[in-house]
Amino acid sequence: GAARPGSIKERLDARRKAESTVGAASRVRRHVEEQVRGQVQGQLAKARAFFEQGRADYQAGRVIKAAGALELAVQFDPANDEYRALLETAKRESRGARIGLLIHQGEQAESYQQAKQAIHAYREAVALEPDSGKVYYRLAKLVRREEENDREALNLLRDAVLKDPDVVEYRLALGELYKELGLKLNARREFTEILKRDKGHEGAKAGLKDL
Repeated sequence: GAARPGSIKERLDARRKAESTVGAASRVRRHVEEQVRGQVQGQLAKARAFFEQGRADYQAGRVIKAAGALELAVQFDPANDEYRALLETAKRESRGARIGLLIHQGEQAESYQQAKQAIHAYREAVALEPDSGKVYYRLAKLVRREEENDREALNLLRDAVLKDPDVVEYRLALGELYKELGLKLNARREFTEILKRDKGHEGAKAGLKDL
């Protein structure tokens, strides 16, 4: 049939409307993209600032503080290998520094007969899993004496021996606790291990004789 009057105009209007809609959508998309780009750039700038702060602290020997700043740098820019590598180094060193500080606090508290404070400091140190058995042993002695907690002391002494198998002082304490708890086979094993390392050890000999 013949085209109705106005139908071409209607089609042109519809096309213009569609183009206008597409144009508006494009403008919205560009605006969103600019916002996202701005946010990303802001995050990267924050990451860089935290990294620079962390690196300065690390170079100055403030490893605990450095680890905190570098943690934030990695949160803002997780894909940055440089930030992550320095964070891992700082975390490893700050863990050692933190353990040393807590052990020092515990020893100071012990020297002033502040058993509760010493236990608290040593427990915090143990939670960081130090490589040496020393703090496990000291904490075990305190929790036995102050809290009469043989179960915790036993676990701590086992850990002390695992960390430092050749320190006979730790093995002797573990063997004596096993003996007191009636775990004779375990006690015998520890006393025997001591005598392998020190044939004339009087404590281990006396322990075996008691068994």
